[in-house]
Amino acid sequence: MYEPYDSYPHRVFWLQVVVSAVSAVVFNQATMTAAARAHQCGRDSIRRWVMWVQRLAEPFDLMRLCTVLDGTGMPGAAVVGHMPTAGAVIYLMDRLAELLAQRGVTMTNAEPASGLIWVLKRQLEIFRQVFYLKDVSPPMRADIFSVRL
Repeated sequence: MYEPYDSYPHRVFWLQVVVSAVSAVVFNQATMTAAARAHQCGRDSIRRWVMWVQRLAEPFDLMRLCTVLDGTGMPGAAVVGHMPTAGAVIYLMDRLAELLAQRGVTMTNAEPASGLIWVLKRQLEIFRQVFYLKDVSPPMRADIFSVRL
């Protein structure tokens, strides 16, 4: 199953389930019905999760941050422009977490398998900021990374 690091306030499903279900729809082109069946939830949950992920951050802002952290540029930048927004957010948060790990930024507990989970947990740890499913998400804070650029 999923590890305790995956717990997140006000969530019934583990964040890894959310990431997996959204990834199935945006990357593997699964239907919402198929993704719901595979993740043991309803189609409406999948639809809400996709919308929630795409509202977490602007892909352009994540790309810019990744480019600042990696002076060689943003690998896959052309591909990101052709992804659904939720897919771009997942992809870019994975890349962001990878770049930050290379710079020595770590979590205080076990490392999650997804960059999206890592970033959300980091926001929660440092600022006690929760990204609720039904509310408009606050803007991501770049200072969560405690890294000299």
